[in-house]
Amino acid sequence: MASLEVYVRRSYRQYVLHDVIYHIPKSDQFPLLLEWHFNFPHVAAGENDGENPPTRNFSISDMYNIQHSRREIQRVGIMAALNSIDEVCLLIYFT
Repeated sequence: MASLEVYVRRSYRQYVLHDVIYHIPKSDQFPLLLEWHFNFPHVAAGENDGENPPTRNFSISDMYNIQHSRREIQRVGIMAALNSIDEVCLLIYFT
């Protein structure tokens, strides 16, 4: 579980990472889940001073939201460690 958190923290270092939440199931039928909440950094949200341009590529929805909204848009990510793709189907069906 700690390796998932390390991956998220390293991969999302250009974002403002808020919460990292562990979802530990009560039975072995479901996998461990890691959930995280994040926002764009202020530089990416249009508060750039011109000297340090953003280094990430924006998606179409990112560009639309940056242009049309000044409020912070919080995103959510989730990750699980599974043994096979079949477990994804079980997870979606039973949750």
